[in-house]
Amino acid sequence: MTQFSEENTAIAKAALQETQGSKIAAIKLVREKTGFGLKEAKELVDHVNKELEVSDPNYSSKKQGCFGMLLFLLSPLFYMVISRL
Repeated sequence: MTQFSEENTAIAKAALQETQGSKIAAIKLVREKTGFGLKEAKELVDHVNKELEVSDPNYSSKKQGCFGMLLFLLSPLFYMVISRL
């Protein structure tokens, strides 16, 4: 694992906050700000994401998003269809 400077770690934390936990968007921002390649930026974002998950139990980069809400809203419809079979 690569060691990252405090400045780069701060950039990755800011990127994760700015992108609301979207790792792909955060990696793009880190690459723009630091000039890192894809591999280094991904390692940095993953490292910072793990640190945030450990230090803050309420933090989660895994979001359900629109798909989760869609499943939640359509579940009664699926239940009605299945119960009529």
